[in-house]
Amino acid sequence: MADIDEKEYSALNTRLDNMGTGAAAHASDTVNPLPSNITQTRYKNAKLALEAKWNAAKDAQTAANKAFDEYHTLYNSTETMMGGDTKLVKGIYGIHSETLRDYGIKPEKKRTGRKPKPTPPTA
Repeated sequence: MADIDEKEYSALNTRLDNMGTGAAAHASDTVNPLPSNITQTRYKNAKLALEAKWNAAKDAQTAANKAFDEYHTLYNSTETMMGGDTKLVKGIYGIHSETLRDYGIKPEKKRTGRKPKPTPPTA
């Protein structure tokens, strides 16, 4: 999930404020008239829409973080439970038992040990 960059949001908000202020200050300029789409209302509406989406995104991110934390807690407790249950089943059947496969547990191989070194012939 993408992080919400507060610095970018603040910078764009400042630019919207500045453009709105400039548009209001020069709205009645007859020497260099502004195009009809450069209005203080336009920038104010854009800022309000941006702020609404910003707040919704922050709320969604907070909810997602909370959900992930809950998932992670449940995952860890389930992992702990499974570890204990696996040890219990191994203790009941033995670590080499083929019955462990019924539980999805791989039985441990029996150690064969080393072959004894041959004794050198004595002459």
